[in-house]
Amino acid sequence: MHTTAAPSRLRRLTALAIVATALLASTATAQSLQIRLETLIQSADFGDAVCAVSVVNLADGIAVAAYQQDQSLIPASNMKLVTSAAALGVLGPDFHFTTQMQRHGNDLVIVSDGDPAFGDQQLLRDMGMKLEDMLARWADAAQKAGITHVETLVVDARSFDTQRVHPSWPITDLTKPYAAQVAGINFNNNCVDILGYYTRAGQSPEIRTRPVNAPVIITNDARSGTRNEMQLDRELGTNRITVKGQVARTRASAGFMPVHDPALFFGRVLRDRLKDRGITVGDVRHATDDDHYETGGQLIAEVKTPLAAVLARCNKDSENLFAEALIKRVGRKATGDPGTWPAGAAAERMFLSRLLGPRAAGFVIDDGSGLSRNNRVTAELLTALLFEMDKHPRFSDSFRQSLSIAGEDGTLRHRFGAKSFTSEVYGKSGFVRGVVALTGYIERGEDRLAFSIILNNYPRSNTQGKREIDKLIYAIDDFLAGRRMDLDTGKTTAATAN
Repeated sequence: MHTTAAPSRLRRLTALAIVATALLASTATAQSLQIRLETLIQSADFGDAVCAVSVVNLADGIAVAAYQQDQSLIPASNMKLVTSAAALGVLGPDFHFTTQMQRHGNDLVIVSDGDPAFGDQQLLRDMGMKLEDMLARWADAAQKAGITHVETLVVDARSFDTQRVHPSWPITDLTKPYAAQVAGINFNNNCVDILGYYTRAGQSPEIRTRPVNAPVIITNDARSGTRNEMQLDRELGTNRITVKGQVARTRASAGFMPVHDPALFFGRVLRDRLKDRGITVGDVRHATDDDHYETGGQLIAEVKTPLAAVLARCNKDSENLFAEALIKRVGRKATGDPGTWPAGAAAERMFLSRLLGPRAAGFVIDDGSGLSRNNRVTAELLTALLFEMDKHPRFSDSFRQSLSIAGEDGTLRHRFGAKSFTSEVYGKSGFVRGVVALTGYIERGEDRLAFSIILNNYPRSNTQGKREIDKLIYAIDDFLAGRRMDLDTGKTTAATAN
């Protein structure tokens, strides 16, 4: 634990101005929670890590407990809370992303405003569809429209700029699914699924792709063996993928590789499906500044995705691409120009200033997902954001419903194991190397709190860091249940009125 300053417990409580009064109907006092949280933090083996905690009463916004709550820290995926709040504020809760296929003379044009959910396999499963079903519907729509020849298939991804990789992302992450490129046209989370099937021991496995016949070049250096240990690599700037490792007999091995230039990738996939229906297709290319497809086209197919679905994938499932598409779309909405990371960050800061006033200056926004280590927040600012979003008449329900529910869905489905809460926990987890965080709401009846817990410079595994944070969540749950911890014995007992 960081020990640069070590005031006594009494002095620290005074400095933090903790309100030591009863919380709503609970008989445990705020001071007892403060002491319990401090005891847990001090007993944890944090080394030089910084642990920041903020717990706020949603009834009035008053701090119930706090510890280093004003430290400016890397938030990891807790940054998605900032991004999704700003998306609601700038785009509005009724916003829909739109992707269209239009006919302009002999050209077929794909136009999108950056929908990150286009071709998302999880959302397709929720609708009873597979990826190939969606592609078939688009190809069928072109056939039913009487199209037999396409001179040029144009992908119009100009809603976003052409900087598809954030400059702060580590180059070693760029072949990982969580660092997929961000484009004006996104498809299948901007990845290609690589599936390996056992053939004979020691022989090359069969390699298939999803989507089928994906426009990638695969070098198969893998072997059929006893373990599923398939490794993927891609030459940056290309879609040349190398497959290594082993594929076992028991089941297919699967991996996911981000593709280069997602919009052009989708255009080539669609060309393949059109050809299956006897539609000849010439070139596939990006739209240029000389192209004008704003009016006069025939709408052939369209997909609309509500903002609520994007927010859920962003926060419940912590999908980075969804957060990055949101920040760029916010930038486009604010400026009318192609969405960029700087424009999105500026628009988010303006929204936060309206929501939080001068305090918003404490947010340092570099990307939307938290993959960048240049983002900075404080635990206190995150609980202030959650407090304001909770009481907002237009945003409250959409924001809360985007969060993972402990024991039910998203990244918190299995987070707390068999632990039985008396409270309900809605939250957003987060981790990158050396950073573990959890921010959200914890509620029991009418007693409702916002909390944020952030560890930085944590020297051990993310799994261990999560366990330490979970201990603090258990303590807050006990507090809401009116149970008090005996600091001498470590036992939890029913609290008595003070």
